Amino acid sequence: MFKASPKLMEKLEAESKSSSTLPPDQRAFLDAARTGDAQRVRELLAKGVPADVREDFAPNEYYEQSEQTALMYAAAGGHLEIVQLLLKAGVDVKAIDKMRSREWGGEQTALHYAACQPNIAIVEELLSAGADPNALTKNIQNRGHTPLNYALQKGHRDVAQLLIKCGTNLGSKIGRKQAASPLWVVVQYRMDLPGEIIRDLFLLLLEAGADPNGAGDANQTAAFGLAGTDVDNPKDLPVEIANELLEKLLKAGARPDWLNDFESTPLECALIRKNPPAIKLLLEAGADVNRVYKRGTVLDINKRDIELCEQELQRLKTSPVPDDEKKAERLKQAQITFEGKLRRCKEISEILHKFGAKQKSG
Repeated sequence: MFKASPKLMEKLEAESKSSSTLPPDQRAFLDAARTGDAQRVRELLAKGVPADVREDFAPNEYYEQSEQTALMYAAAGGHLEIVQLLLKAGVDVKAIDKMRSREWGGEQTALHYAACQPNIAIVEELLSAGADPNALTKNIQNRGHTPLNYALQKGHRDVAQLLIKCGTNLGSKIGRKQAASPLWVVVQYRMDLPGEIIRDLFLLLLEAGADPNGAGDANQTAAFGLAGTDVDNPKDLPVEIANELLEKLLKAGARPDWLNDFESTPLECALIRKNPPAIKLLLEAGADVNRVYKRGTVLDINKRDIELCEQELQRLKTSPVPDDEKKAERLKQAQITFEGKLRRCKEISEILHKFGAKQKSG
């Protein structure tokens, strides 16, 4: 989801006032809803300003931001009193906005805006007024997002729990429309939240009956992200948590041989990240150990990875130690990293052979 910096938001607000062609009272009404001025909103409603007046500006070509309602602004800002005033005035709770950026194409409702905030009272008000928990956004990947997905991206467990209770679809299709799977969303945004929060949200969804084979962009399921957790990246989800969740996902019925749009599988993702426990879990769940990928079988790929690691490790060990202390430390850390990669590659080789792996030529 697009997240503008405070500086950019100040610029957008300034441009909105200069480029807006709305009558002054309508302009003031939207500004009051956005800034949380409940008294001003009340006064303007009493004066006859339509509750459903819409934003009319798009500051520039990329950060298009248009047709928001006062309800959307109030929900986004966490302004409960204003939300209540607008609902009482009969505002359309299912109204949608238009494009916000080239990546996220709009059609967000006030409930989407509210789900990005931890204010559960606003979400409750909107749902009670008839907001649709299965409303889908539109984006370039053609997989829309429900308000639940927005809450998951932000780590708002209470909001997510409420939306699940209210019947949010937990798969990747709503009617005839493609939706981004909530499980995939949690894993996709795993580097934006602490590992324990990701674990908690993921288990919440599984226990609620989320589709273990629900897909997201590029037809990837949650299994791809979990298996492809970067073992060497401290900012990624801790590998112990990732493998725990992968095991639970597989037990819930996730298909280990699911093909994404790039003709890859979770097993190949685990191999790329050199994650032995994930590879073992996938093979135990029935993943095809001899599937031929673009680079050969997993045994072919792993064999080449061993050779590359050995070559790089040899290069690093024979490199002269720099006089600069920081450069010397980086060289040392690089050696440690590749020693770890090589060790895991050899462990993977043992696992693959136990499951009957063969080379493409053999």
